Parts: sequence; structure tokens; C-alpha cells
Amino acid sequence: MGLCMCTTVAFPFGAIIGTGWTCLPCVDIDRFSAENRKRAIYLFASLFDFGCICLYLPLTVFCAVADGDTWMPYKNYGSCWSRSDRRYLVLGAAAGICIGIGLLGFLTMLIHDKTYIRPSPDEPANKKDPLSTSSHYVV
Repeated sequence: MGLCMCTTVAFPFGAIIGTGWTCLPCVDIDRFSAENRKRAIYLFASLFDFGCICLYLPLTVFCAVADGDTWMPYKNYGSCWSRSDRRYLVLGAAAGICIGIGLLGFLTMLIHDKTYIRPSPDEPANKKDPLSTSSHYVV
């Protein structure tokens, strides 16, 4: 059940958390400094790597050993897919949540970092758009 839990339940849940935290009213992602953006990108990438290497990889090895099969990176049959056998359920949940949060959080922060328009140092912060100050149209 570990691989089933990882794929069908925990990864989508982690993906929602990985992108959903930016929609909270208390989070203004535009106010993150460039240094904090990079830290968040590295944090999410590290969480993804941890989920893949330290949790998912051992899960696939344990499932292969439990079934007496050869190792496969993504096995879609056997005791780790059976709902009657709760083998490695917690490991699968932890792997899916870490991979989901890490992957989608990394992509969200990377996209935001690349599309964020940084104000130029020469432009004053309170400068208005010249088109918005005109009071009439010229015909």
C-alpha cells in the first residue's frame, strides 16, 4: 500500500500544499527579497531531493524485496499496491508529501522568481504612471 499511498493520495496533497501556501492572505510573495526567494527555491529543491532519495528510493527497494521481484523505479503491481496489505504505508505517505511539496513549491518559486519585475534602482518608488495623470483626452 506504500506506493499506492504515495502516488494517489500523498503526492496530490503535497502538491496542493506546495502551491497553495502562496494563496494565503498573510503571504505576499512580491515582498520577498531576492535572497529569501533563493532560499525558498533551495529549500523546496532540498525537500524534493530528500523525498526522492531518502524516502521514495528505499520504498521502491523495500517493495521489490517484499514481492521477491527485481527493483523497478515505478512498480504498479504487487503487495505495495494492494489495499489489503498496509505495508510501508507511512513511508509512502511521507515520500509523496515531501515530493509533492518540494516539486510544486520549487516550480512555483522558480516561476515567480523568473517573472517577477524588479523595480529599477533609478526609478522612485512613488512614481506614477504618466498616462494615469492626464485628465483629458486629445481628439
